[in-house]
Amino acid sequence: MKLWKSRCESKLDEKGVALAVKKAAEEIMEKETHPPRLDFLTQGFKNKTFSLGPETKDKVIVGRSGLADLTIDNPMVSNFHCVIERIEEHLYEIKDTNSTNGTYVNGTKIGLEPKEFVNGDVIKLGNVEMIYFDEEVKKTSRETKAVINITEDTDCAVPDIKNMSPFYKSQDKPIVSIVIYAVIGALVIIAVIGIVILAHCLLTS
Repeated sequence: MKLWKSRCESKLDEKGVALAVKKAAEEIMEKETHPPRLDFLTQGFKNKTFSLGPETKDKVIVGRSGLADLTIDNPMVSNFHCVIERIEEHLYEIKDTNSTNGTYVNGTKIGLEPKEFVNGDVIKLGNVEMIYFDEEVKKTSRETKAVINITEDTDCAVPDIKNMSPFYKSQDKPIVSIVIYAVIGALVIIAVIGIVILAHCLLTS
């Protein structure tokens, strides 16, 4: 029972540490916010980035026109090619606006129906490619894995006594070992029978 109590206390301590780590991570995330962005991949536009942060309009018009919110000077891009709309924080959608050469997300052409962005999506307008990158989504995923997975239920179930006993040994054996033992046993029996037969022959001769 002392061992069981010790394990319960250890589990509660681990839960407290996990909650502290989670709280600290959340505080860091609140202080260090990185808005989603579009990074251009096409030659001639590389190193160009467009932020989709709070300072950006909820609806961003993308096209070749100088009146667009995000201007892409490329003949394959229509004057008003597509619209990117913020639904909520870190949630954006894109839809085509009857462009000549189409709007593609990860190689799939989209239409007037909005397509929700996922971190890492590759967008292609004409022959211009860019990637949607949300550092907050990536960071949240990484930090979640770092937090110890402790159940909210603090009740400790009484463990199986055989797992606590130092004298308990598992009865499970690998199949290979069982086969080897069976073969050795058969050989011993055969040897004993042979010795008995040999001794009988010598005594009766």
